[in-house]
Amino acid sequence: MKREKSKYKTKKQARITDDKPINIESTYWDKLSDKKSIVFLIILVTGIGTIAFFKYLTTEYLFFFKDIGSDSINQNYPSQVHIYNIMREGLTNKWSFYPGMGRSYVINLLVEPLSWIQLLESRLGMSVIGQDYMIYSKFIRLFIYQFLLTGILFYTYLRTLSFSNFVSVIGSISIAFSGYMVLGSSWGFSGHVFKAVFLLFSFEQL
Repeated sequence: MKREKSKYKTKKQARITDDKPINIESTYWDKLSDKKSIVFLIILVTGIGTIAFFKYLTTEYLFFFKDIGSDSINQNYPSQVHIYNIMREGLTNKWSFYPGMGRSYVINLLVEPLSWIQLLESRLGMSVIGQDYMIYSKFIRLFIYQFLLTGILFYTYLRTLSFSNFVSVIGSISIAFSGYMVLGSSWGFSGHVFKAVFLLFSFEQL
């Protein structure tokens, strides 16, 4: 008697050979363009920042601290007022003997494009409004330059690494409101995060 082949074997073989690739449907995030994702990110960062820092954005609270964050009162505030006084006297290129043994107080070597933009914006603001511009608008300027721009730049960096829109948005939100950014902003350390992200993005463009 001739031995019959197992039916299970033939079914298994047929199952393997007849398999078709599964089409995974693209999600809502994948359908969004990068421009729309960046707009959504800006709205999200602005919304979260408005809720978290509402009293600072409305200037009800000033972004100056005592106790462990007293550098903002003891160093940053006098420095900003002194810069304004030097500008008002027209001595932007002169030597100042007020800090320590003296130094070139206003003109420093700027090595990044953002510093030039900040310098120009602060000088124009103080020349029009006065020294109150640096005091009342401090956190607004800090939020735009560091929280918002860091989030946008980090999104662009993650997209350069071929991450999805959803992952890039979540990563950008995470770094924009990370502990180092929020806590370090009172000492001015949050600007280091922007510089680090800018360097990472620049290396990927080489």
